[in-house]
Amino acid sequence: MLSNKITPEAVTRYMPQFFIGFFFLAAAYIKATEGLFGVNQSELGWILQGWKASHVMPQFFYAFADNILIPYSTFFAILVIVLQGTAGVLLMGNRYVRFAGILIFFVNLNIFLATNNQLELRVFNGQAMLMGLYFILGPEARGRMWTLVTMILVLLGLTHLYGRLTLFGDHWPSAYFWQRRHFSEYVMSAWPGLKYFTLWLTSGTYGPILWASTWWIKLVLVLGLCTKYRLQFGIAWLLMMMMITMIWLNAFSCEGVFWVLTLFLWVTHEHDLQREKKELSNFA
Repeated sequence: MLSNKITPEAVTRYMPQFFIGFFFLAAAYIKATEGLFGVNQSELGWILQGWKASHVMPQFFYAFADNILIPYSTFFAILVIVLQGTAGVLLMGNRYVRFAGILIFFVNLNIFLATNNQLELRVFNGQAMLMGLYFILGPEARGRMWTLVTMILVLLGLTHLYGRLTLFGDHWPSAYFWQRRHFSEYVMSAWPGLKYFTLWLTSGTYGPILWASTWWIKLVLVLGLCTKYRLQFGIAWLLMMMMITMIWLNAFSCEGVFWVLTLFLWVTHEHDLQREKKELSNFA
C-alpha cells in the first residue's frame, strides 16, 4: 500500500496496485461497451446458457443460475460492471483498498464457481481472488499468511502448467510443429522483430527442444517459490511471463497480462518483506 509519506519504496508498492486497478476498470468498461449488455448485445443470460451447454459451469451451480442469475441477468451484469469498476477506481486512487479487495474477491469467487469446470478460467479467476485476498490482508500479509498466499500462487502456477500439459502437450518437442506453425500464421507479437527473432531462434535441429524447454523452465521457477531463493525465482518467472506475453500478444492477451500483474504484486511484496528482515537483522 502507498504510505502517507511519499518514498521510493511506497511508490514501488503502489505500482502493481495501480495497474491491477486499471485492469479491473478497463474490464468493467469493456463489459459495459462491448459485452454483457453493451453494443454487441452479448447478454449475460446467453453467456450463462453457453457455460451450461459447454459444461464449463459445474452441475451444482445449475439451480442457482436457472432460478436467480439467468432470470435477472441484466441486473447481475450491471452489478458485476459496477463492482469491478468501483474496485478499479479505489485501487488506482489508493482509497478503501481493503474494501476494493473484498469486491474483487466476491465477484471473482462467483465467476470461479460458475466456470469451475474450465481449467484456465479456474486459474484466471483464482488469480483475481488471490489479488483480492492480498488487498484484504493489507500490511498483515506476512508470516504464515504470506506463506499461504505464496502456496496458493504455486498451486495456480502448477494448475496452469497441468492445463498446458494435458491440453496442448507443451512439455514435449512434438508440440513444436503445430504450435510454431500457428505462431507463424496467426500470432501478432508486440513488435514484428520480436516475432521474427523467435522464429529464427527456434529454427533448426534444436528448435523443438528449445520450444518445449519453456514449459520445464516455468515448472522450475514455480517450484522455486518454495525455496529460500523464492524472490529470485519469482523475478525470473515474472520476466519470463512478460516476454511470453509480448511474444504471443494477441494469442495470450489478458491471461498473460494477468500473470504479469499477479507476479508483479507478489514480487513487490516479497521484496519488501526480505528488505525489512535484512534491516532488522543489521540493526540487531
